Amino acid sequence: MKLRPRFFFAVSVTCLLLTQRILGEEVRPLVAPPKNNIYAEFFGLGGMYSINYERLFTENVVMRLGATYLPPVRSTDFYHMAMLPLGFYYLLGGVQNKLELGFGGGYYVRYNSDKTAEGLDWKVRGAFFYSIGYRYQPSSAGFMFRIAAQLVGSGDSVQPWGGLALGYSF
Repeated sequence: MKLRPRFFFAVSVTCLLLTQRILGEEVRPLVAPPKNNIYAEFFGLGGMYSINYERLFTENVVMRLGATYLPPVRSTDFYHMAMLPLGFYYLLGGVQNKLELGFGGGYYVRYNSDKTAEGLDWKVRGAFFYSIGYRYQPSSAGFMFRIAAQLVGSGDSVQPWGGLALGYSF
């Protein structure tokens, strides 16, 4: 007779734990999440800013292509800079809140537009990056947000960096 209370207690605890497990998980949407993102990233891989397009190939794999143009800062400075970052990211986590792990590279082109100089002074450099961050990716079209810590390098130098992105998923 003492077996019954133990049995009911064990079944009750099991049901409670299963209910908590089921209710604690995010519900996966029935429709596919948006596959495209357009956003502006401040600081980050483009230096001061970059305009970016991303494509989600799967629920977890993302490719990014961006562009930046920085005009001369001072009236005595004739250097212009253009940047083209390309990155790949792997997303982990729930439906909307994700951890992103990324890597990639890009080209930085700097040129001198001084009309008094003989010819234009062009410099092209390659760069690489590693990234870890948080991403809010909506389950349907709408506002998206990213914040990331990055290691950016060119040649022998590597430095910590970070970026904040605001954009739209569709």
